[in-house]
Amino acid sequence: MPINTKSKIKQERLGVTLVKYQEALNWLETKGFNVKSSRLAKYAQNYQKLLDNWLEETFREKIENKSYSSSVYEIHEIIEIHKRLVEFDCKEVNESLKKVLSGVELYEEDGLKTKPSSARDFSFELYMASYFKRAGYNLSFNTIADFNASDSKDSFFVECKRPAKEETLGKNIEKALKQSVKRFVSDSKFIQKGVAAIDISHLLNPNHEFYVVKDLNETSEYLKVADEVYSPIIKENFDKYGENCIAVILNWRLPLLHIPNQQLGLYNRVFSVPIFNPNSTSEEAFQRMSNKLKSSVGV
Repeated sequence: MPINTKSKIKQERLGVTLVKYQEALNWLETKGFNVKSSRLAKYAQNYQKLLDNWLEETFREKIENKSYSSSVYEIHEIIEIHKRLVEFDCKEVNESLKKVLSGVELYEEDGLKTKPSSARDFSFELYMASYFKRAGYNLSFNTIADFNASDSKDSFFVECKRPAKEETLGKNIEKALKQSVKRFVSDSKFIQKGVAAIDISHLLNPNHEFYVVKDLNETSEYLKVADEVYSPIIKENFDKYGENCIAVILNWRLPLLHIPNQQLGLYNRVFSVPIFNPNSTSEEAFQRMSNKLKSSVGV
């Protein structure tokens, strides 16, 4: 397969990403963690191999290499966690970071285990915390909830879940919503609301392969289906929690390979499905949260 001249440009971008990821690994090492023997170190090695072989390997070889697609998927999360949470040096965050290092390298291998590792659960929790941090919320991890995000008016208790199977999606959402409400603090000066954050990446792409596209518009069309399928079901089944809960936030990431330009990328979407009761404090809180999260995109 001929190599497109734009491949060199993409190769340089891969190098920038690898530098950011190495900075994140160095940060973890300064905390005393054994990074070199962890799955995170393997992603750096795989990414370096992808970078070194970018002009030599065929496009098909890149597509079929699960280590490449898995590394592209995982590295993004760790970079964002480092970027947003580097200032946190509390016991709760450090314990979660330590657990992130465990687990098997490939996502699909984790799903085959009788008892999957919780490493990616903690990684997703920290990633969602970084998402709220980017929007300007104050974070607290010393709660029973996965984390609390607050500003001068609102206090959101966020519970995160990663369903492994389609049939467990509803149970995970319900469990997260119920747990979030139980975390409310009595006599709080804030407007307290619950939020469920659900990672559906595994449901959309269980083998965590590259999604190969000839037109980048295909990607938005493919993922729009996810919006159209999941949103109505969630609204219909979970708006009964709308007095105390405001939204189910869906997150998914998809590693991409664009055929015409022979370019590699990652599509990441975070989408809030409102479940609030109309004309209520929940609706007002949702609008405030939604505006802050949207305004932080690209920051």
